[in-house]
Amino acid sequence: MYLPVIYPQKLCFEWDVSLMWIYVGLQSAIDMFYAMDIFIFSWRIRGERNAKMTVNAQMLQWLPIIHRIYLFLPISQAVVLLGYFETNQVLYKVLRVSFYPIQYTLRVYCTFGLNKQRPNVESGIGRWLPNILDCLPFIIASHLFGALWYGFAVDREIHCWREASFLMPCHISDFHCHHSDVTTGVLRTCNMTHIKASCDPKDKKNFEFGIFRYALQSNFTRSAFFPRKFLQSFWWGLRNLSSFGSNLETSSNMLEICFSILTSISGLVLFLIYLNARVEVGVD
Repeated sequence: MYLPVIYPQKLCFEWDVSLMWIYVGLQSAIDMFYAMDIFIFSWRIRGERNAKMTVNAQMLQWLPIIHRIYLFLPISQAVVLLGYFETNQVLYKVLRVSFYPIQYTLRVYCTFGLNKQRPNVESGIGRWLPNILDCLPFIIASHLFGALWYGFAVDREIHCWREASFLMPCHISDFHCHHSDVTTGVLRTCNMTHIKASCDPKDKKNFEFGIFRYALQSNFTRSAFFPRKFLQSFWWGLRNLSSFGSNLETSSNMLEICFSILTSISGLVLFLIYLNARVEVGVD
């Protein structure tokens, strides 16, 4: 989600290719752990196979492998590569908005489930470990929502450019920097000053950026410096999840409103999960 970088001087965006391949490599390495989990699960099921078991019982025994296969699928790599090579923008948006967050959430849930299996160690580290693990879902969710917010902010500005260009003879629909013909077309037929003025995030009268206005005003969508983008996006996610989205001022965009609702509900759910975990610790 942090890969696109906006270049307002050229009215185009570009992907951070170095960061993209680093991400794909690291994510592929992580996927190997899920492949190993599938192998271990299959080996264990074969070892427990009983000749007297019915077909239905055998099918039920293999049923848990479905979600393991889903967790193993390289959806995040597909999202990145589809977005970079622009082979299928519809599939790219569907994977990014739905399948990738769902897979990410399930991976976090399975990882957090290991918290229930932790040993009861009566030591300084053992007493602090439950508190740290109980906060882990909040931290990871902040990263996920912050990354989605950054990606949607870039999309929102590009959408503004597209709408502004449609009011002029240029009619540019693709603002990727590596399309040289598009870039020269913008420079030749479009009034760049007018497009920039129409999409100025500081001016609330021209275009409604809603919850993405801060991302564009702070200019970190124009930066290729990953730590800055990550920390600011993470801070946005943490602040709005912890406040249940009470600070969000949305525009009339439906996707933005749905994202804000999901942020508010997720913050409430995460708080209830944390509260329930603390109550269980108190009872124990």
